[in-house]
Amino acid sequence: MSGKNKIIYLLLALALFSMVRCSSTKVNKTLTFFFDGVDDSQPLVPGPANTSPAVTAAKKTETSPVIPSPESRFKLHKPYQEHQCGKCHDSTNMSLLIRPKIELCFSCHDAYEKKYAFVHGPVSVGYCLACHNPHMSENSKLLTRVNEKVCYYCHTKKQVLQNKKHEGVDLSNCTGCHNPHGGKDPGLLN
Repeated sequence: MSGKNKIIYLLLALALFSMVRCSSTKVNKTLTFFFDGVDDSQPLVPGPANTSPAVTAAKKTETSPVIPSPESRFKLHKPYQEHQCGKCHDSTNMSLLIRPKIELCFSCHDAYEKKYAFVHGPVSVGYCLACHNPHMSENSKLLTRVNEKVCYYCHTKKQVLQNKKHEGVDLSNCTGCHNPHGGKDPGLLN
């Protein structure tokens, strides 16, 4: 094959790849392969908690984010609140991050793999956005959902109930027994 043909095939492959792009279903299938307990029937797409009017407005404007007033019901990520977008985003292109996601959150927040013997699957690969919104949320700790809904987004209630240890337990307070980031045993018990 000549050099010219190789370039043509490479360009065709790149064009095809850009049209196919990774879907949330493909991401979910990949996560279910690596992490036990991830529900493979629900694609990982932003849920209703991520589509509030303020969040939607903030996503529409890259260069000047919509930041709610201090008296609003939203909790804000400190760099976002202080207009320090450059702590996470590339100043020349705000849609780009300054580091890979796996490094970005842990550059300011605890590196849980050093803190715990066992780390929750999404945390171990830097997928903090499975549970947290990076800019603002109506929920404490910038959670995308509240209470057990955070956990049931990946771990279905059916899966949880299959574990005999959950019989007779209040299933609306997962963090009463489990640490969502990591722990000293595989069950991430507190």
